Amino acid sequence: MCGIAGIVDFDGGVVDESLLGRMCDAIRHRGPDDHGIVRLGGKALDQGGASVGLGSRRLSIIDIAQGQQPMTNEDRTVWVVFNGEIYNFADQDHVGWSFELPSYSFAVTGSSVVNLLEIIKKYSHKSKYFQPLSSNMFADSKNTSQNEDEPLTPLSIYALGKVTAYHACKLYRDVFGLRIYGAIFYNHESEIRPEEYVTRKITRAVARIYYGKQKILKLGDVSAKIDWGYAKDYVEFSHKIMQQKKPDFFIIASGKKHSVLEFAKKSFGYVGLDYKKYIKIEKKLFRPSRTVSLVGNTNKAKKILKYRIKTSLDKLVSIMMANDLKLEKNNY
Repeated sequence: MCGIAGIVDFDGGVVDESLLGRMCDAIRHRGPDDHGIVRLGGKALDQGGASVGLGSRRLSIIDIAQGQQPMTNEDRTVWVVFNGEIYNFADQDHVGWSFELPSYSFAVTGSSVVNLLEIIKKYSHKSKYFQPLSSNMFADSKNTSQNEDEPLTPLSIYALGKVTAYHACKLYRDVFGLRIYGAIFYNHESEIRPEEYVTRKITRAVARIYYGKQKILKLGDVSAKIDWGYAKDYVEFSHKIMQQKKPDFFIIASGKKHSVLEFAKKSFGYVGLDYKKYIKIEKKLFRPSRTVSLVGNTNKAKKILKYRIKTSLDKLVSIMMANDLKLEKNNY
């Protein structure tokens, strides 16, 4: 018996080794005698690569030939059996790109989920499956905040893919009895976000401006207000959701909204610069369709998961700014 865990980051970010370690700890019963972790890659998918982290737990088998896994049969055929927790974080999650690549975006984000669930249904019916979803599914919401019963009103191909994934998960859970869990994540940022996302675009630009490598920061609609949280916190609650006895979906959000301009102000303020001297608004950067200001209602998660916000917006800005200042200082 052995256990295998893995993470694939198609944005090319650094795979979280501590998360991979906890994933391995969760399957310790499948191999208590030995373990190992390896991280590979570092390029985004559109640059011809991805970041991969693999971990394993091994059980020593006492036989004449060897005592360690993996073991092979006479003709060296290798069989891999998965039976544990499957987290499907693979999607094309850039709303702007989804308008430019609609078929690809929908296939990766929506219809591919059906393929995964079919595999689980046929070959690993006891596996637990986690599907991340997006607040963009509520893009045309009429409510001041949204809970798990909010009507689905997508306004982008990306959001349409997530709605499809959500309905597929409910179908395979209710019809075929699969153990499907999930979370509706509101915007979650981190220091390894690609620069195509506005938060990382801002912090990286501020760092460059601070070191004299860039003169201005071009932004679109800075009045847009967003419910931002820290991606690392949200991933930790993904694992907690999967430990519940009853499969369910939860809203995971900060419950607070801040404008893009406010995020920029805080980022420039971190290095003592006046944002007014460096920001330029460009109409071509505005989205084709504008999502209403969304705020997550996390009452269900607070009651069942004991959910709480660990990282404030100020702390998130400081984490991202410290990282990007270090990168620019080292000319990375």
